[in-house]
Amino acid sequence: MTSLPPSGFLGHLASSDRRALLGEGVEERFPPRATLCFQGEPGTSVMLILSGTAKAGRTLADGTPTLMGLCGAGDIVGEISAIAGEDSPRLATVTAVDEVTCRVLAASGFRRVLDARPRIYRALAAVAHDRLRRAADKEALQAAHSVTCRTARMLRELAVRNGREQPQGVLITLALSQLDLALLIGASREAVVRALAGLRSGGIITTRRRQIVVRDLGGLTHRCACR
Repeated sequence: MTSLPPSGFLGHLASSDRRALLGEGVEERFPPRATLCFQGEPGTSVMLILSGTAKAGRTLADGTPTLMGLCGAGDIVGEISAIAGEDSPRLATVTAVDEVTCRVLAASGFRRVLDARPRIYRALAAVAHDRLRRAADKEALQAAHSVTCRTARMLRELAVRNGREQPQGVLITLALSQLDLALLIGASREAVVRALAGLRSGGIITTRRRQIVVRDLGGLTHRCACR
């Protein structure tokens, strides 16, 4: 079985509850840029991410795209509409950033396990709390900090979570676009381009297409404190 981190939904579960959920459904692999589920479609399944990273995006009623966040190993996708009922539409489109492996459960099977093991609801509550906290933090950062500061914070988080040490520095292994970064921090793409240019000129990062190397993690951390 894939090794799971102590965080995320699966990390909140007792081992017996985790085994019960992972015993349901089938394992599926999604290549980069493949769609795991679409906003608005019926919630007929739940996905437990075993490896890889996906992004959850939502299009507002006026057509504005938003990016709600990133999902990684141990996270759960599609549980809200599955619990609400299979006619309930999904709230977001989830797309693989790199290769993603999931355990895909039918919504009915997921609910059956929940009915048999109600303490799993506590783990779902912890996930909901974490998502609300992240949304509140994002809103507070938008109000109080510059785009450069928010970009630096996001790059530091990605370097810690998805970084690989190289002679030149820490390579952020996720192939996120400038628009992805902008949506993650609630800024325009143009503002993020300017922020990245400033970090490059300061010798803190180097960039190529969908690739960022953090050359000076201490300098990046210092930029996180700027307003």
